[in-house]
Amino acid sequence: MSIVYRNGKLGKKRKHTHNIEADYEKVPRMSTNDSSQEMVPSLLPFKGKHGLIQRAPFNGENKRQALPTDTDSEEKAADAAPSPPPQLSVVDLFARRQLKLMEKKSLIAELSSKIMENPEENIAMLKQLCLLCEEKDVDVRITTRKFAIISMLEVIKDIAPGYPLRSLSEKEKEVKVSKEVRKLRDFEEGVLTSYQRYLQILEASAQGMFLFSLNSTFLIILSFLQGLQLIAVQCQCDLLISLQHFNYHNNLIAVMVPRMDDDSHNGQISAMCCDAFHKLFQGDVSGNVSLEVIKMITKYVKVKGHRVKPAVLQVLLSLRINEMDVLSLRDDNNNLRQAKVKGQNKREKMAKGTLSKRDRKRQKEMKKLEKELQETEAVESGDKRARTHSELLKFVFLTYFRVLKSNSHAPLLSPALEGLAKYAHLINIDFFADLMTALNNIVVHKDLPLRETLNCVLTAFKILSGQGEALNIDPRSFYCTLYHNLLLLHSGASNDDVEIALKCLDVMLHKRRKQVPLQRVSAFIKRLSTVALNVMPNSSLALLAFVRSFLQLFPRTQALLESETLGKGVFRPEIEDPEVSNTESTACWELPYLASQHYHPAVRSHACHVMTEASGPGAKFART
Repeated sequence: MSIVYRNGKLGKKRKHTHNIEADYEKVPRMSTNDSSQEMVPSLLPFKGKHGLIQRAPFNGENKRQALPTDTDSEEKAADAAPSPPPQLSVVDLFARRQLKLMEKKSLIAELSSKIMENPEENIAMLKQLCLLCEEKDVDVRITTRKFAIISMLEVIKDIAPGYPLRSLSEKEKEVKVSKEVRKLRDFEEGVLTSYQRYLQILEASAQGMFLFSLNSTFLIILSFLQGLQLIAVQCQCDLLISLQHFNYHNNLIAVMVPRMDDDSHNGQISAMCCDAFHKLFQGDVSGNVSLEVIKMITKYVKVKGHRVKPAVLQVLLSLRINEMDVLSLRDDNNNLRQAKVKGQNKREKMAKGTLSKRDRKRQKEMKKLEKELQETEAVESGDKRARTHSELLKFVFLTYFRVLKSNSHAPLLSPALEGLAKYAHLINIDFFADLMTALNNIVVHKDLPLRETLNCVLTAFKILSGQGEALNIDPRSFYCTLYHNLLLLHSGASNDDVEIALKCLDVMLHKRRKQVPLQRVSAFIKRLSTVALNVMPNSSLALLAFVRSFLQLFPRTQALLESETLGKGVFRPEIEDPEVSNTESTACWELPYLASQHYHPAVRSHACHVMTEASGPGAKFART
């Protein structure tokens, strides 16, 4: 008997009440050579309601019968898999695609014709046509979208109302209305919803991508072909011009303004957008739409740091600004009108105190309705149009002045200076001194191209020829600049440069002939005769015409045609200042050379007329 510790006390170990070896012998045994059975591990019993329950061992053979083998699974999967479709030839694929395309074309034509025949009855078809603009069939996706987008454009232009639509509030939708009103509301809501979705499709297509859902989870970006992108941009340009009064027009403007600065597709997108804005400005009489465009352009140029294409500012030259309205508004803004407005406001305040709260609310609603009625009927008063055009000029000049201050961007100087020259007579006289200072600083930089320099000179004299005559400014530096840059004109230069130079001469010498000294005029006559030798025949004829007019306006300059006249000193053509070049010591030998040696007969004939028609001793020089 063995002794064990139980609870800290000595005790005796109990004897087993059963024979362990006898129980072990009762367990079934399995021979290792018996292949019909498997070695099954014994399982522990578990306790139930009525005591211990012995778990039966799991038969491996049944397990193998219950679970299929890998070979059986592969055979069943092979039997269940569908057979691959038959391979089609290229001809069959093309024929199937053409059949699908014909079906889509017929559907687009049918929907478009039914909508245009009766828009109010078939407005639901507009949504179907809009869905075709998002065609998902890979075989005909690109072509179907092209046809659907173009058809949708014509349908929208045809059925769009002549007034902007307004979305109804929930309270307005709950109000009971007649059948006709309900029908009209459904039509307007259908047009507005489909038009909004159509603009979204155009925007996605114009950006070269389109988003569509895959299994409602993922988004796939699909790059379109160049043709679809150009078609989408062209449709946007058409809507920009045709539907100026309709909804989402400001959204179109915001999208189209940056595209004027787009260089993709070899500048085709930029050219289309610029042309659209040119047409938009020329057709806008009231100026309201043009004002929104100018605000967008001003903001875009500022955000880009003036690093935009010159075409963006070139479109501003097409603005339809009524000069009479602007000038009349400026003249009418005097003390008398201010006093009248002040008295009217005072009377309104007095009347407002006598009205009841209900009457004031009704009066406010009536004013709001009158304003909406004027917008619907496009009624624009003269004062409102004048204020709009004045606001237009403010944003235009703001953009131009910013370009002048940023001297590092020479490409924008040409359109900015050209615009300032066009609208210089409408600039407020208070800005003339600062503007002339800025122009003078630009002229000092010798690195500017010829076109920008000539435009700068032209702008300066446009300012001085109008209200700027009252300013005490000496334009001598601009005369020196033009005198020096005339030598840069040659046969390879653009005719536009010669045209700008002639405009400068007209403003500087013709219109200011009473303020120009004789030495300066003589120097320009000599310089024009020299330049006429180096330019194309058409430019030579124009320069000779100016020489002829100067000789007639200033008879004392005809001494340049005298071969025997002697002056003091030596002619110095390299000096930039025309007044100190000592032109009196030389003669216009270029004129007889042009009359006898030039290869173009028209130039020879015209040079001969210039000398013979000049009165005085110059006639003798012409016959020699």
